[in-house]
Parts: sequence; C-alpha cells; structure tokens
Amino acid sequence: MTIPEKGFEITFDEERSIVRLRFWGFWDLEIGRAMVKEFKKYAQRASAQETPWYALGDITQFPPQMKEIQQCLSEVMRFAREQGVRRTARVVASTITDMQIKRLANAAGIPEHTFFHSEEAAIHWLLRD
Repeated sequence: MTIPEKGFEITFDEERSIVRLRFWGFWDLEIGRAMVKEFKKYAQRASAQETPWYALGDITQFPPQMKEIQQCLSEVMRFAREQGVRRTARVVASTITDMQIKRLANAAGIPEHTFFHSEEAAIHWLLRD
C-alpha cells in the first residue's frame, strides 16, 4: 500500500477518550475541508460520551500550511473547544509548525494545549489528573 503524499487520518480511542489525528504533506483546500468535516464527526462522538475527552495530533510530517488551511485548522480547534475538549497535545518534529499550530490554538481558545516529541509523553500529559 502506497501512502499518499498529503492527507490525514482521524481515529477515536474510546477506551481513553482520545480523538487521534495524523496530518501529513502540504494540503490543498479540498483536503482541508474534508478533514474539518471528518473531525466534526469524531468530536461529536467523543463529546456524546459525557466524559472528558482529549485530542492528540501527530503533525511530525505536516509542514507549515497556507492561510486557507490554517483557517480549516482554526475551525477544527474552535469546534473542539465548543464540544468540550479538555486538553490537546501535538507531536511535532518542527518548531516552525508547532509555532503555527500554537498560535491557532491560542486564538481558538483551546483550554490546555502543548507539544511533545513523543506520543507516549503526549498521552501521559493528556490523561494526567
């Protein structure tokens, strides 16, 4: 199976209430809009459980994006906040990408968010209490 040069994958870890996102490549608006639509389904599913839920994004293969894609990401973050996301974490490889996402998360009012270089550390932080 060949992995496309750009895309996304969203899954839901019901046991830990984590919506997991993986983004890669330089997106066009069609992919951005498809991701927003797909994310909303998962966020609604997570919030329907009536327990705290979290989001974990793997953006290690996701370079800084054009303005239209940043708007899609902002829409997802606002929707997550509206659906009651408790914390968000992202696994990054690039400081520049993290700075872009951090700015968008702050603007969207995400309550608690940070970045990590390992998925294990990110999950540990998400589920702490």
